[in-house]
Amino acid sequence: MCVRVLLFVFSLFFSLQSYGQCTTQPPAPLDVYTTDVYATEAYCWATLNWSEVDSAYRYLLRRKKIEEPEWTYVGGGEYIYDTQKAIGFLEHNSTYEWSVRAHCNETNNPSSNWSVADTFSTGSFIPAPFDPLFHISVLDTSCSMKTNLIFEFSQGLNQPDMSYTGIFSDGGSFDINSLYFGMNVGYADIMAGGGYIELSYNLIVSEILTDDQAIISMQNVDNWMIDGSFIIENDTEGIKIVQQIPDEDDNNYTTGNESVVVLENIFLTPEESCMVQFYSLIESELNDVSNISHNFDFDCTSSIESIEEKAFYPNPTQSYIIVDLKGVNSISLTSVTGQLIQLENSKYIDLSYFSKGMYLIEIQTEQGVVREKLILR
Repeated sequence: MCVRVLLFVFSLFFSLQSYGQCTTQPPAPLDVYTTDVYATEAYCWATLNWSEVDSAYRYLLRRKKIEEPEWTYVGGGEYIYDTQKAIGFLEHNSTYEWSVRAHCNETNNPSSNWSVADTFSTGSFIPAPFDPLFHISVLDTSCSMKTNLIFEFSQGLNQPDMSYTGIFSDGGSFDINSLYFGMNVGYADIMAGGGYIELSYNLIVSEILTDDQAIISMQNVDNWMIDGSFIIENDTEGIKIVQQIPDEDDNNYTTGNESVVVLENIFLTPEESCMVQFYSLIESELNDVSNISHNFDFDCTSSIESIEEKAFYPNPTQSYIIVDLKGVNSISLTSVTGQLIQLENSKYIDLSYFSKGMYLIEIQTEQGVVREKLILR
């Protein structure tokens, strides 16, 4: 009999632990407030916030327009396991109220009373001027090297949507002859919808058009579908990257977007020391135009051309390198996204706290500069 009672008590205890933390009615959430209310071309959006109830397992939200008699559950009755919820599809120039209720467990019994209601108002859609940001990075600026090319675009809320992006240079080239169908030549990360949509892609060679032109497809890493493509090309002076962006959202304005595209080891740096200009041509769905340029100095003369021994080892490495050069003045790393990281001037360098990936290491010595690719696994 005692054993059965003990088993029942333990079973009840673990059941309560798995479903929630309370057996009596929890208090209603406090500190109910609204942030990030903004209007887009089609709808308005807002973020609902409240304080955590210690004994709560999850929360339920309801909202309504101030003049409406009936409440509507947010998300059709979706349960929230956080103390914040972004909501959308709100009407312009309207006033809403909302409240939140805490639940103890998966059976929603017991639950708190509804909190005090908070009220907020939406506004009108106000278009922003077309002002996209563009940045490009070259991982290795020494001469006659195959290296990474990284470009980034971003737009703020309510700017006109981009319809065309072109990147051009007056130097360097793509190593088209080394490409083949299905080859992975990089990756891309895209944020859209003001942060609600995040996508990652592999960049795959889908077609080689000529000796100087190829199509690169964007393969979604989650479902392996092709969501878009762009063309890389060797032009008369340098390179060209062109993408037509289809209008698929039935409006002409963005809710904010960012994209980072990394082409890995297919850009050939110039054979001689020179300054190369990279510039962008970006057009909007409303025929706005934006031009942005960046210059890079490619220096062949300062590199140490012949070193019989390795400048550092091991490479690839998992956690450290040993620098095997004399007269070292400084050591730095550049990530694939262009971030410059100054390292300690030491023979033994700990890299265990860095993210895995490819870097350009630059070692300044009394004799010149050593630039090499470093792979951290």
